[in-house]
Amino acid sequence: MTRLTPDERTELVKYCRRRINRGESNFQDYYRLAILYWREGRYTDALDLMTIAVRQNPADGRAVFSLGFMHKKMRHPEQAKIAFTDVAHIARNTVWHVYALEQLGTL
Repeated sequence: MTRLTPDERTELVKYCRRRINRGESNFQDYYRLAILYWREGRYTDALDLMTIAVRQNPADGRAVFSLGFMHKKMRHPEQAKIAFTDVAHIARNTVWHVYALEQLGTL
């Protein structure tokens, strides 16, 4: 998603929103839309969508880390700490585990 053109981002947002509105969405739709909204500066919407994504797939270290990162940037240190701690437990032996421990050291 980092190398999408503006037009591709717009189309992906429309696609994800359409799937969510039709009740056809899955974890990836919420995760992608959260990341896209975050990059657009729609922080509250992004946080809400990432929360839904994590509820749908609580074992995805990448999503739980992203949730912690969003909470940290929005100055919710307690929620960030919870998310980063969860990542440290669920994503052992992954880069997300390392990143989470690093972030915990900054809170």
